[in-house]
Amino acid sequence: MADNSNVKKIVEQLEEAIENGFELFKIYKEISKKFQEDQKILMNSPVLKREFANLKKEYEKKVKVAKEDKNATSKTATRISLKNKYEKNLGLIQKKIELSEIYLVNYDKKFLREKKKISDKKKIILKNILEIGKEIRSLMVKKEDFLKFINRIQKRKYDVLDGKTISFKTLMHHLESGQVSENVAKTTKKIDELMTIGNVINRKKRMENGIKQKEIEKL
Repeated sequence: MADNSNVKKIVEQLEEAIENGFELFKIYKEISKKFQEDQKILMNSPVLKREFANLKKEYEKKVKVAKEDKNATSKTATRISLKNKYEKNLGLIQKKIELSEIYLVNYDKKFLREKKKISDKKKIILKNILEIGKEIRSLMVKKEDFLKFINRIQKRKYDVLDGKTISFKTLMHHLESGQVSENVAKTTKKIDELMTIGNVINRKKRMENGIKQKEIEKL
C-alpha cells in the first residue's frame, strides 16, 4: 500500500463526499414528504366538498317546498328560478375547483424544479465519489485491500428520515438515478409546458416507465 497518510487524507475526502450524498438524500425525502402531504390536502379540499354538499342540500330542500305549491304557474317559475340560481352557484364552485387545480399544477411544477436542482447536485456528488474512489484504488497496491475497503463502506448504514436508514449501495442508486432522470426528462413534456393535473400525472408515468426501461437496459 502507498503512503498511509496520503490514503487516509483521500479516504476522508471520500467520506465527506458520501456524507454530502446522504444529506442531499435527506433533503430530497423531506421535500418529497412535504409535497405529498400538501398535495393530498389540496386535492381533497374539504372546503370545496362541503360547499358543494351544502348547495345541493339547499337546492333539493327548496325544490321540495316548490313542489308543494298549489299554483302550477308559480311552481314552475320557482323551480326555474331555483335551477338557474343553483347552476350559477355551482359554476362559482367549479371555478374555485379550477383555480385550485391551477394552484396545484403550479405547486407540482415548483416541486419538479426542486427535483431538477437536486438531480444536478446528485451528478456532482456521484462524480466526486467515483473519482475519489478511483484515486484510492490507484494508491492501493493490492486489489484485495481495495475490495476490503469497499466492503466496509458498503456495510455502513446512515440515518435518513423518520428513523429509517439506508446503505451506501442505496445511496449510489439514488445518485445514479439523477442522470437517468435527466435523460428521461428530455423525452417528456417540459416543466413549463405542464398546464393540467393530467399533464403532471402523464409526465410522472412517462418518467417512471422511462427510468424502469433504463434500469432494465443497464442490467
